[in-house]
Amino acid sequence: MFGFRFARIGFCIALAATALLPSACADTTPSADTQSQEEDLKASGNPKWLYNGLMPALDSVHITVSLAGHTARVTGLVKVGFAGQLPYYAVTEPEGTRTRATVVYPVATGAVATSNGPGAYTSIFGVAYVATTSTAAWGGFPFLAYNSKRGLAFHGPITQADGDWKLIRGPVSHGCNRMQGEHVVELAQIIGIDMHVPHKSSEQFTKSVKVDVIPGYDSWNGHPVDVAYPALPSVKLPTGPNVKVFATWDSHQLVRQVCAWVPTLWTTNSLTNAHHCDYVGANTIDPVTGAAVP
Repeated sequence: MFGFRFARIGFCIALAATALLPSACADTTPSADTQSQEEDLKASGNPKWLYNGLMPALDSVHITVSLAGHTARVTGLVKVGFAGQLPYYAVTEPEGTRTRATVVYPVATGAVATSNGPGAYTSIFGVAYVATTSTAAWGGFPFLAYNSKRGLAFHGPITQADGDWKLIRGPVSHGCNRMQGEHVVELAQIIGIDMHVPHKSSEQFTKSVKVDVIPGYDSWNGHPVDVAYPALPSVKLPTGPNVKVFATWDSHQLVRQVCAWVPTLWTTNSLTNAHHCDYVGANTIDPVTGAAVP
């Protein structure tokens, strides 16, 4: 692997009025066993992450976070005129003359039922690039805040195991919704932040996105929602033949979906630089079918 482990980090942001201020949020306060890990992250630099996957920006995006199931279901309408292919983990269905696409991500939620701010929200305030500081390993990843009063956001994981930063799916956060680093980059793309290009820390985005944070299980077309990602043994996931288990993806298989921006490899003759992520190696599965690449 080319060091993408540093993509799988976490951060939390506090908002003051309309300004975005990094803070020593409880989600990023290093414990004794994470102190050296944070130092490793700070030493690794502050890459600007690019999205090179198949998910486009969607219209009328709606996110439902299940605190019981530890899922974030993202759904929206494919834009009129879209001619590309969607990835294997996106479920589509017709809606009038349009197509609705749905993706489900695993998340970690708060240890207390009320910590994630259950309720309905109407917008997301996002920053596409937040650099590591002397007090927290922000890692360069976007965060997407849905509750500006409390600074609750979708952001990356903060747990390291076997040299890899990965999400622990369970009630382990202090209020924010932790996600895989590559997933939060894709989510920013879906809600309309163009992650095909590098961003400055001064670039801030407000997107009209509905976010519902619910205490119970989520449902899709009458089916309880789950996602193909392991959870802590203490998490009681929905069971039974009626459960809809959504596929997901990670950067070990789809290594070209998200990569660190390398200025020396960047050219200005294409806004999307579709082949910029080729330097990280080849995908081991097909992003359209999910089948292994021979």
